[in-house]
Amino acid sequence: MQPNILIVMLDQMSSVLLDDDRIDALHIPNMRRLIARGVKFDRAYTGSPLCTPARGGFMTGQLHGFEERLTTDIYPADFGWTPDWQRPLERVDWWYHNLSSVTEAGIAEISNQLEFDDEVAYQAKLKLFQLARRQDPRPFCLTVSFTHPHDPYVARRQYWDLYEHARIPLPRVPALS
Repeated sequence: MQPNILIVMLDQMSSVLLDDDRIDALHIPNMRRLIARGVKFDRAYTGSPLCTPARGGFMTGQLHGFEERLTTDIYPADFGWTPDWQRPLERVDWWYHNLSSVTEAGIAEISNQLEFDDEVAYQAKLKLFQLARRQDPRPFCLTVSFTHPHDPYVARRQYWDLYEHARIPLPRVPALS
């Protein structure tokens, strides 16, 4: 019998964060249970360091080739994040990656990304309940794709406060030869 497959994707999260010497400092009980019962790809790499091309590469170009899509697009309906092609040199400063996404990290109760991740979690949980109760004997593959951690680097206070005094070891980077 073929197994069911649940793919959990997180944006811009390096696998070194889940190394044995760092994972103990993280408050991720559900992720720990998934790792214990599943497969953690700790030697994988991506063809692109950016979120959407990396996801596209992972899914082999089949992003909208699924049988069913459970969520909406994350981007605002007014396309305010897109450049104005009549002014090609004008930047959409709040959208492009820069160091302010790190220096301005902090607490936020809502953002486009937080709201989208809430929807992803809700829809994934609902779908898993439906799949568990179905009569169809075929195995399923469900991709649950969160935007965080992604800039802007914000978290709700209840999660931010978990790490107020946390000591998370930095990754060990071997010397260049």
